[in-house]
Amino acid sequence: MQKCAFWIALTALILVSLACGSRPAVDQIAPTLQAGLQTIAPTIKSAVETVQPTLEAGAATALPAAQTLFPLDPAKGLPLPGTLFPQVLNRLNEEQAALAIQAYGKDVLGVDVTVIAGRGVIGDLDLPVAVESGVTGALKLAGVSYFALLQDGGASLSLGGGTATGDLTTSIQDASLGIFSFSLAQAMPVTAEQALALVKATYPNLAGKTLVQVDSTQGFSFETAHAEDWAVAGGQVMMKGTVVKAGVAPGRRAGRVAVWVIVASGALSTPFTP
Repeated sequence: MQKCAFWIALTALILVSLACGSRPAVDQIAPTLQAGLQTIAPTIKSAVETVQPTLEAGAATALPAAQTLFPLDPAKGLPLPGTLFPQVLNRLNEEQAALAIQAYGKDVLGVDVTVIAGRGVIGDLDLPVAVESGVTGALKLAGVSYFALLQDGGASLSLGGGTATGDLTTSIQDASLGIFSFSLAQAMPVTAEQALALVKATYPNLAGKTLVQVDSTQGFSFETAHAEDWAVAGGQVMMKGTVVKAGVAPGRRAGRVAVWVIVASGALSTPFTP
């Protein structure tokens, strides 16, 4: 390293001399410079040959990984749209899911929810086995579905087509499916009346709905007797042909109960109607 520093300093001195027009000084020092370069050349060559295999191996490993993260358009040789920043796009989708589910919970069910993460799967929702087939069928009909992990629960919102708008004024009118489930730390209700009261306390906008008890092997279940149009969001939104199913079931953890609700309208209510 000391030798390299010496020759670098010497080269700088020569450049200064050239700039100042001191040609005789350059002529005098040229043989010394040439000899010095010949001395350090083998060292530089050896260093390059030492690191070359490491550099080549790193490139061979990094290139396939980069092509996986950023697939190239064969025609243009550029990253395909939507693949350059997948983390950013995923984050935007999560935020959209969170906003949509928060709006639906407040406008349709009258409940303010705290979204922990705007992602998840239907298995995150604590639902009775009896309604799972209907949920699966409705999800298959949906054009887009959002999921969210909530504080003490989970939720999903599916739409017949398109994406949700911030105020839901148009998104949920034609076809929508809202599923919410909360895990509450309390004992299982003893009677159907107690269970129904708990459902309506958890989802205040169900207070004015007539829900009748239906057979259930897991706790208590209720549903609307027939499909009806349901005005929500202060009458700004009309959900056509809406079916409601709700209930209380033993929770997945001891000492807790699952209070769940399904609100299906339009084409997405078909799997829930006789």
